[in-house]
Amino acid sequence: MPNYEVSRDDPEFELDDIEELESQEEVGEKVNSARKGSDFEETARSRIMGEGVQHLSFRVEDNGHLDTIADGIGISNTERRIGDYYVDLGDDGEIWEFKAGYETNHVDQKQALDYSYMAEAGKVNVRGDDGEVIEKKVGSVNYLFSTQKGAENNEFIQDYATLWFMDENGDIQLYEGKEEN
Repeated sequence: MPNYEVSRDDPEFELDDIEELESQEEVGEKVNSARKGSDFEETARSRIMGEGVQHLSFRVEDNGHLDTIADGIGISNTERRIGDYYVDLGDDGEIWEFKAGYETNHVDQKQALDYSYMAEAGKVNVRGDDGEVIEKKVGSVNYLFSTQKGAENNEFIQDYATLWFMDENGDIQLYEGKEEN
């Protein structure tokens, strides 16, 4: 992004100049954040996911069995939800969400709850390429954060999921709670 210098002493200076610069900076931050998330997701996927990894896309209408677990509320999304990754382990399955840049932001708690209902039920129904409803086993829900600070900031979802983080060396670590100083 170009580095602009705007001075109030400049005879051409107008308030719109500052607003334009702030707008450009915001766009740049969003692009950098998206790129950071994509880079992290690709690195994490290649390190911990093998063959047989797929996105998990499920529709509310196919998962009425989750209503009883959710006290009749059902899945929070009105139509469908798409998860980052699903690992099919045959008799079991794992849902994985990769989160970069969550050191000061919180993950979607409704998403975490939805996933916990699936793990409690042991399954979720998805649609195959032909539109047929297919049952997928769900044994665990996992969130992998790009930093330990991201996991710390989101430890409120530990009741719903196992938290992991990538350390400074790029190794995946289990998050077990805030470190005592």
